[in-house]
Amino acid sequence: MEDDLFVWTLIWESLLDSFAAARVADEILWMNGATWAQLWSGIFGAVAGAGGAAWVATFVLGRTVREQNRLAADNERVQRELASTAAKAQAELASNQLTEQREALERQLVEQRAGLDRQLAEQKAGLELQLAEQREEAKKARQISAVADLLAAASELRPAHFSGPKAILDLQHRATSAALRLHVEDFGAIGLTEIILWPAHLADLARDAHHVSGTKAEKIAFDTLNAASSYFVTWAGVWVNASPEMRQEVVNNLSSKRKETEPKKEWFAEMWADHE
Repeated sequence: MEDDLFVWTLIWESLLDSFAAARVADEILWMNGATWAQLWSGIFGAVAGAGGAAWVATFVLGRTVREQNRLAADNERVQRELASTAAKAQAELASNQLTEQREALERQLVEQRAGLDRQLAEQKAGLELQLAEQREEAKKARQISAVADLLAAASELRPAHFSGPKAILDLQHRATSAALRLHVEDFGAIGLTEIILWPAHLADLARDAHHVSGTKAEKIAFDTLNAASSYFVTWAGVWVNASPEMRQEVVNNLSSKRKETEPKKEWFAEMWADHE
Protein backbone atom coordinates (compact mmCIF):
# COMPACT_ATOMS: atom_id res chain seq x y z
CA MET A 1 0.00 0.00 0.00
CA GLU A 2 2.86 2.49 0.77
CA ASP A 3 4.35 1.79 -2.71
CA ASP A 4 1.03 2.73 -4.32
CA LEU A 5 0.91 6.02 -2.43
CA PHE A 6 4.47 6.79 -3.51
CA VAL A 7 3.63 6.19 -7.21
CA TRP A 8 0.55 8.38 -7.02
CA THR A 9 2.59 11.11 -5.38
CA LEU A 10 5.09 11.07 -8.24
CA ILE A 11 2.26 11.27 -10.75
CA TRP A 12 0.76 14.21 -8.95
CA GLU A 13 4.04 16.12 -8.82
CA SER A 14 4.59 15.50 -12.56
CA LEU A 15 1.17 16.83 -13.33
CA LEU A 16 1.77 19.95 -11.28
CA ASP A 17 5.09 20.59 -13.03
CA SER A 18 3.46 20.20 -16.50
CA PHE A 19 0.65 22.49 -15.52
CA ALA A 20 3.09 25.15 -14.40
CA ALA A 21 5.07 24.94 -17.64
CA ALA A 22 1.89 25.25 -19.68
CA ARG A 23 0.92 28.40 -17.91
CA VAL A 24 4.34 29.87 -18.69
CA ALA A 25 4.04 29.03 -22.43
CA ASP A 26 0.35 29.89 -22.21
CA GLU A 27 -0.29 27.13 -24.71
CA ILE A 28 0.74 23.60 -25.19
CA LEU A 29 0.29 22.03 -28.51
CA TRP A 30 -3.01 23.47 -29.88
CA MET A 31 -4.56 24.05 -26.41
CA ASN A 32 -3.99 27.04 -24.29
CA GLY A 33 -3.25 26.98 -20.58
CA ALA A 34 -6.84 27.24 -19.46
CA THR A 35 -7.82 24.31 -21.60
CA TRP A 36 -4.95 22.26 -20.30
CA ALA A 37 -5.80 23.20 -16.76
CA GLN A 38 -9.36 21.97 -17.19
CA LEU A 39 -8.16 18.81 -18.86
CA TRP A 40 -5.65 18.00 -16.22
CA SER A 41 -8.06 18.96 -13.53
CA GLY A 42 -10.57 16.44 -14.85
CA ILE A 43 -7.93 13.82 -15.32
CA PHE A 44 -6.57 14.45 -11.85
CA GLY A 45 -10.01 14.29 -10.35
CA ALA A 46 -10.73 11.03 -12.09
CA VAL A 47 -7.36 9.60 -11.21
CA ALA A 48 -7.60 10.85 -7.63
CA GLY A 49 -11.11 9.43 -7.28
CA ALA A 50 -10.03 6.13 -8.75
CA GLY A 51 -6.91 6.11 -6.60
CA GLY A 52 -8.90 6.93 -3.48
CA ALA A 53 -11.41 4.27 -4.32
CA ALA A 54 -8.61 1.79 -4.99
CA TRP A 55 -6.91 2.76 -1.77
CA VAL A 56 -10.14 2.36 0.20
CA ALA A 57 -10.85 -0.94 -1.48
CA THR A 58 -7.30 -2.10 -0.83
CA PHE A 59 -7.52 -0.94 2.76
CA VAL A 60 -10.90 -2.62 3.31
CA LEU A 61 -9.68 -5.77 1.61
CA GLY A 62 -6.56 -5.84 3.78
CA ARG A 63 -8.63 -5.27 6.92
CA THR A 64 -11.03 -7.99 5.81
CA VAL A 65 -8.23 -10.44 5.07
CA ARG A 66 -6.54 -9.65 8.38
CA GLU A 67 -9.85 -10.00 10.21
CA GLN A 68 -10.54 -13.29 8.47
CA ASN A 69 -7.05 -14.50 9.31
CA ARG A 70 -7.57 -13.45 12.93
CA LEU A 71 -10.95 -15.13 13.03
CA ALA A 72 -9.47 -18.25 11.43
CA ALA A 73 -6.64 -18.23 13.97
CA ASP A 74 -9.12 -17.70 16.80
CA ASN A 75 -11.32 -20.43 15.43
CA GLU A 76 -8.35 -22.77 15.11
CA ARG A 77 -7.28 -21.91 18.65
CA VAL A 78 -10.79 -22.47 19.96
CA GLN A 79 -11.00 -25.76 18.07
CA ARG A 80 -7.69 -26.84 19.56
CA GLU A 81 -8.86 -25.84 23.02
CA LEU A 82 -12.16 -27.65 22.51
CA ALA A 83 -10.33 -30.72 21.22
CA SER A 84 -7.92 -30.58 24.16
CA THR A 85 -10.82 -30.12 26.61
CA ALA A 86 -12.72 -32.97 24.97
CA ALA A 87 -9.63 -35.18 25.06
CA LYS A 88 -9.08 -34.34 28.72
CA ALA A 89 -12.72 -34.98 29.49
CA GLN A 90 -12.63 -38.31 27.67
CA ALA A 91 -9.41 -39.24 29.42
CA GLU A 92 -10.88 -38.25 32.79
CA LEU A 93 -14.07 -40.15 32.01
CA ALA A 94 -12.09 -43.21 30.98
CA SER A 95 -9.97 -42.89 34.12
CA ASN A 96 -13.09 -42.58 36.27
CA GLN A 97 -14.65 -45.57 34.55
CA LEU A 98 -11.50 -47.61 35.10
CA THR A 99 -11.41 -46.49 38.73
CA GLU A 100 -15.06 -47.44 39.22
CA GLN A 101 -14.52 -50.78 37.52
CA ARG A 102 -11.45 -51.45 39.66
CA GLU A 103 -13.27 -50.47 42.84
CA ALA A 104 -16.25 -52.61 41.85
CA LEU A 105 -13.94 -55.52 41.13
CA GLU A 106 -12.16 -55.01 44.43
CA ARG A 107 -15.49 -54.92 46.28
CA GLN A 108 -16.55 -58.06 44.47
CA LEU A 109 -13.29 -59.77 45.39
CA VAL A 110 -13.67 -58.65 49.01
CA GLU A 111 -17.23 -59.98 49.10
CA GLN A 112 -16.12 -63.24 47.50
CA ARG A 113 -13.27 -63.59 50.00
CA ALA A 114 -15.66 -62.80 52.84
CA GLY A 115 -18.11 -65.36 51.51
CA LEU A 116 -15.37 -67.96 51.18
CA ASP A 117 -14.14 -67.12 54.68
CA ARG A 118 -17.67 -67.57 56.04
CA GLN A 119 -18.05 -70.85 54.21
CA LEU A 120 -14.68 -72.06 55.45
CA ALA A 121 -15.53 -70.92 58.98
CA GLU A 122 -18.87 -72.71 58.82
CA GLN A 123 -17.27 -75.82 57.37
CA LYS A 124 -14.54 -75.68 60.02
CA ALA A 125 -17.10 -75.21 62.79
CA GLY A 126 -19.21 -78.03 61.39
CA LEU A 127 -16.18 -80.28 61.07
CA GLU A 128 -14.98 -79.43 64.56
CA LEU A 129 -18.47 -80.11 65.91
CA GLN A 130 -18.61 -83.38 64.01
CA LEU A 131 -15.17 -84.39 65.29
CA ALA A 132 -16.14 -83.37 68.82
CA GLU A 133 -19.29 -85.48 68.56
CA GLN A 134 -17.30 -88.39 67.18
CA ARG A 135 -14.72 -88.04 69.96
CA GLU A 136 -17.49 -87.86 72.53
CA GLU A 137 -19.20 -90.90 71.04
CA ALA A 138 -15.91 -92.81 70.96
CA LYS A 139 -15.17 -91.73 74.53
CA LYS A 140 -18.62 -92.80 75.63
CA ALA A 141 -18.21 -96.13 73.84
CA ARG A 142 -14.91 -96.73 75.68
CA GLN A 143 -16.56 -95.80 78.97
CA ILE A 144 -19.39 -98.23 78.27
CA SER A 145 -16.85 -100.94 77.41
CA ALA A 146 -14.92 -100.27 80.63
CA VAL A 147 -18.08 -100.34 82.74
CA ALA A 148 -19.24 -103.52 81.01
CA ASP A 149 -15.91 -105.26 81.78
CA LEU A 150 -16.05 -103.97 85.36
CA LEU A 151 -19.59 -105.23 85.91
CA ALA A 152 -18.79 -108.59 84.29
CA ALA A 153 -15.78 -109.12 86.58
CA ALA A 154 -17.81 -107.99 89.60
CA SER A 155 -20.58 -110.45 88.76
CA GLU A 156 -18.08 -113.32 88.36
CA LEU A 157 -16.64 -112.66 91.82
CA ARG A 158 -19.79 -114.07 93.40
CA PRO A 159 -19.18 -117.68 92.37
CA ALA A 160 -15.40 -117.24 92.35
CA HIS A 161 -15.17 -117.87 96.11
CA PHE A 162 -15.67 -121.54 95.31
CA SER A 163 -12.61 -121.52 93.01
CA GLY A 164 -10.11 -120.17 95.47
CA PRO A 165 -7.79 -117.19 95.96
CA LYS A 166 -6.14 -117.30 92.52
CA ALA A 167 -9.41 -117.04 90.61
CA ILE A 168 -10.54 -114.27 92.96
CA LEU A 169 -7.26 -112.35 92.42
CA ASP A 170 -7.53 -112.68 88.64
CA LEU A 171 -11.06 -111.28 88.69
CA GLN A 172 -9.96 -108.50 91.03
CA HIS A 173 -7.24 -107.50 88.56
CA ARG A 174 -9.72 -107.53 85.69
CA ALA A 175 -12.21 -105.42 87.59
CA THR A 176 -9.52 -102.98 88.79
CA SER A 177 -8.16 -102.62 85.25
CA ALA A 178 -11.65 -101.86 83.95
CA ALA A 179 -12.22 -99.32 86.74
CA LEU A 180 -8.92 -97.59 85.90
CA ARG A 181 -9.86 -97.46 82.23
CA LEU A 182 -13.12 -95.79 83.20
CA HIS A 183 -11.16 -93.35 85.33
CA VAL A 184 -8.90 -92.48 82.36
CA GLU A 185 -11.81 -92.09 79.93
CA ASP A 186 -13.83 -89.99 82.39
CA PHE A 187 -10.91 -88.19 84.00
CA GLY A 188 -11.88 -85.56 86.52
CA ALA A 189 -15.36 -86.97 87.17
CA ILE A 190 -16.33 -86.67 90.81
CA GLY A 191 -16.84 -90.00 92.61
CA LEU A 192 -14.76 -92.34 90.45
CA THR A 193 -12.47 -93.03 93.42
CA GLU A 194 -15.37 -94.78 95.11
CA ILE A 195 -15.90 -97.05 92.10
CA ILE A 196 -12.17 -97.87 91.97
CA LEU A 197 -12.40 -99.11 95.61
CA TRP A 198 -15.08 -101.67 94.84
CA PRO A 199 -13.06 -104.34 92.97
CA ALA A 200 -10.83 -104.78 96.04
CA HIS A 201 -13.86 -104.70 98.35
CA LEU A 202 -15.71 -107.41 96.41
CA ALA A 203 -12.53 -109.48 96.17
CA ASP A 204 -12.09 -109.25 99.98
CA LEU A 205 -15.69 -110.41 100.46
CA ALA A 206 -15.11 -113.30 98.04
CA ARG A 207 -11.92 -114.32 99.85
CA ASP A 208 -13.70 -114.16 103.21
CA ALA A 209 -16.53 -116.29 101.85
CA HIS A 210 -13.95 -118.78 100.58
CA HIS A 211 -12.19 -118.87 103.95
CA VAL A 212 -15.39 -119.53 105.92
CA SER A 213 -16.60 -122.14 103.46
CA GLY A 214 -18.04 -125.10 105.38
CA THR A 215 -18.62 -123.10 108.57
CA LYS A 216 -21.62 -121.44 110.12
CA ALA A 217 -20.44 -118.10 108.74
CA GLU A 218 -20.45 -119.31 105.11
CA LYS A 219 -24.05 -118.35 104.38
CA ILE A 220 -23.67 -114.93 105.95
CA ALA A 221 -20.46 -114.28 104.04
CA PHE A 222 -21.92 -115.46 100.73
CA ASP A 223 -25.14 -113.49 101.24
CA THR A 224 -23.09 -110.42 101.99
CA LEU A 225 -20.93 -110.93 98.88
CA ASN A 226 -23.99 -111.55 96.72
CA ALA A 227 -25.84 -108.47 98.01
CA ALA A 228 -22.80 -106.21 97.63
CA SER A 229 -22.06 -107.48 94.14
CA SER A 230 -25.67 -107.04 92.99
CA TYR A 231 -25.83 -103.58 94.53
CA PHE A 232 -22.62 -102.53 92.85
CA VAL A 233 -23.69 -103.88 89.44
CA THR A 234 -27.03 -102.07 89.71
CA TRP A 235 -25.67 -98.66 90.63
CA ALA A 236 -22.44 -98.69 88.67
CA GLY A 237 -24.34 -99.68 85.55
CA VAL A 238 -26.01 -96.25 85.34
CA TRP A 239 -22.73 -94.32 85.68
CA VAL A 240 -22.05 -93.55 81.99
CA ASN A 241 -25.41 -91.96 81.18
CA ALA A 242 -26.06 -90.44 84.60
CA SER A 243 -26.20 -86.71 85.23
CA PRO A 244 -23.76 -85.13 87.75
CA GLU A 245 -26.52 -85.16 90.38
CA MET A 246 -27.29 -88.82 89.67
CA ARG A 247 -23.59 -89.73 89.84
CA GLN A 248 -23.33 -88.09 93.23
CA GLU A 249 -26.26 -90.22 94.38
CA VAL A 250 -24.53 -93.32 92.99
CA VAL A 251 -21.34 -92.46 94.91
CA ASN A 252 -23.22 -91.87 98.14
CA ASN A 253 -25.12 -95.16 97.88
CA LEU A 254 -22.03 -97.18 96.97
CA SER A 255 -20.02 -95.64 99.79
CA SER A 256 -22.74 -96.46 102.31
CA LYS A 257 -23.13 -100.01 101.01
CA ARG A 258 -19.37 -100.60 101.01
CA LYS A 259 -19.11 -99.59 104.66
CA GLU A 260 -22.18 -101.61 105.49
CA THR A 261 -20.74 -104.80 103.94
CA GLU A 262 -17.26 -104.65 105.47
CA PRO A 263 -16.16 -108.17 106.58
CA LYS A 264 -17.33 -108.93 110.10
CA LYS A 265 -14.83 -110.10 112.71
CA GLU A 266 -17.38 -112.48 114.20
CA TRP A 267 -17.31 -114.54 111.03
CA PHE A 268 -13.74 -115.53 111.70
CA ALA A 269 -14.49 -116.16 115.36
CA GLU A 270 -17.21 -118.56 114.40
CA MET A 271 -14.92 -120.11 111.77
CA TRP A 272 -12.19 -120.85 114.32
CA ALA A 273 -14.74 -122.10 116.80
CA ASP A 274 -16.00 -124.61 114.27
CA HIS A 275 -12.44 -125.84 113.64
CA GLU A 276 -11.71 -126.41 117.36
